[in-house]
Order: sequence, then C-alpha cells, then structure tokens
Amino acid sequence: MDTNKQVYTSKIGWGCVGIMALTLGGTFVLMLVEQLWMMALINIIVGAVTLHAMRTTRYVIEGKILHVKSGVLFNQSVDLTTVRRIEATRSWVNMSAPAWSGDRLEIFYNRYDSIIISPKEQESFINALLRINANIEVKMPVAAGEKMQKSGV
Repeated sequence: MDTNKQVYTSKIGWGCVGIMALTLGGTFVLMLVEQLWMMALINIIVGAVTLHAMRTTRYVIEGKILHVKSGVLFNQSVDLTTVRRIEATRSWVNMSAPAWSGDRLEIFYNRYDSIIISPKEQESFINALLRINANIEVKMPVAAGEKMQKSGV
C-alpha cells in the first residue's frame, strides 16, 4: 500500500452557502409559521447533513487513485491513469457535485465519465495529478473574462 497520501479540502464559496442558507432557512420559517413541526425537524436534519457534507468534503490522492469523499453519502474513486482532461467550469447545473464553490474543476475520465470538484488549492491539485498522469489535457482560463486556454502536457 502506498503511504504517499495527499489531501485537498473543498473550497467553500459564499454563493453556495447563501443559496443553502436561504433555501433551508426560508423553508424552515415557512414550516414554523404553518406549524408543520415534523417538516421543520426534517428541514433541520437536511441542514445538518448538508453542513456536515460541506465541512468534510475531501479530495484524497493515494497512489494512482483519487478518492472523492463528501459527508456520509458520497464516496467515489477515480483511477488517475484514466483521466483524459481537466477543465475549469463555473457551471451550477450539477448541484449534487461534491464541489462547494463556483470555482470548479471537471475531471473527465474513462470514455464518458466526469466528476466536478472544487479543491481549495487548484494549481497544486492539478500539478499532483499531472505528476501521476502527464497525458492529462488541462483547460484553464487565462484571466477573468477570457476564453479557455488549451494546453496539452
């Protein structure tokens, strides 16, 4: 077993926190006003699970495997030798992704698979992946407002 383990935490964006707080807080207040006590309790539980997932999302590189863990419900592994491309994205289409910021990376692997993540230290994370698989194509924005830069490594 390879003991060389690198752990990257998820970046947490205020936009994501705000959306969650408004959604859960608003529905909680509505439940209290309508005296829906059981629904209010369920809302509190959903909030606690979401907060736990936010605080525990990790991207762990262990050997040639990337382990993506978020809370108690999400645990996925990616063989880094199958990664084809890493691309910056600000897409919020996949709200269930283990990424708690709008500053996201989409990792394309195998033939059709991808996962969206948001490591706090993106440059260090990408460099760690490139040390394992130098064939990964990296597409990152040059500067705010500019088009994506294509760079093969």
